[in-house]
Amino acid sequence: MGKSSISSIIIGMLLVASLLGNLVLWDAIRHQKQTKEFPEMDYFQTKRMADSLLHSGQYAEALVLYQQLDSLRPAHLSEQLDSVMIFTLQENEQLKKIEKDFLALNRDNANLKADSLNLQYQNSQQVRHLVGQIDSLKIMHSIQLNNLEEAEREINQLKFQQLNREKAVSIKSFTNPDGIEVKYIGHTFNDKAEGFGYAVFDKKGFYEGHWHNNLRDGEGKYYWTNGDIYEGQYRKGQRNGEGTYFFHSGEKYVGQWQNDLRHGEGKIFNKDGKETVSGVWEKDELIKN
Repeated sequence: MGKSSISSIIIGMLLVASLLGNLVLWDAIRHQKQTKEFPEMDYFQTKRMADSLLHSGQYAEALVLYQQLDSLRPAHLSEQLDSVMIFTLQENEQLKKIEKDFLALNRDNANLKADSLNLQYQNSQQVRHLVGQIDSLKIMHSIQLNNLEEAEREINQLKFQQLNREKAVSIKSFTNPDGIEVKYIGHTFNDKAEGFGYAVFDKKGFYEGHWHNNLRDGEGKYYWTNGDIYEGQYRKGQRNGEGTYFFHSGEKYVGQWQNDLRHGEGKIFNKDGKETVSGVWEKDELIKN
């Protein structure tokens, strides 16, 4: 290699070194210019580095950078940050107040709804109670009427028995209000069944008990062809008052009757004699137990 080649290489290296030096110098000048024009840049860069160190777990290094932030933060930036902080705090206070008012409103609404539901429940309970009292009064009134009619019937029977101690016993046939032919043997008065007697109801059953004016009236017992039996009080040809109905299945109903229907207080027993139902009936329907 000649001297001229070596000289060329040395000159080239010097040119490269000079260029690199100029680049470093230019970058430093640019950074200084940016820092001068934008002093808050160092603050945000340092804060970003401190946050990154903190998130990566390098607490000691992050603490050093955080301590440098107060000296790096420009005055105008401090004022802006303080203003933003104050505005943020004010907004937070307003939001807290709005949230508090909203929660209070929801609580008031919930209380109003609870009060409304409670009032509705109380009203419904009062209505049920009143309806129950009305139903009970109706049943009691009906029972009292039945008792009065029963007492009147017994008085009339006593008067009749007193006037007619010796009734004629005869056999006769007649048709009852239901259109059923009745063959009767027993006491009569004015050619009608009156007092105690027996009767066969055509294709229906057999009755033994008291009569008045060709109708079953008073204590009596009726046997149906299917095996059912009723024993109790009659009035005007129908089951009225207290009586027991024996079903051919073995069950029985013991209680009050009105116009051939269960009406009033009563109980049902199974074939073993165990009580299964106890309640109040109205027109053969159980309405309360």
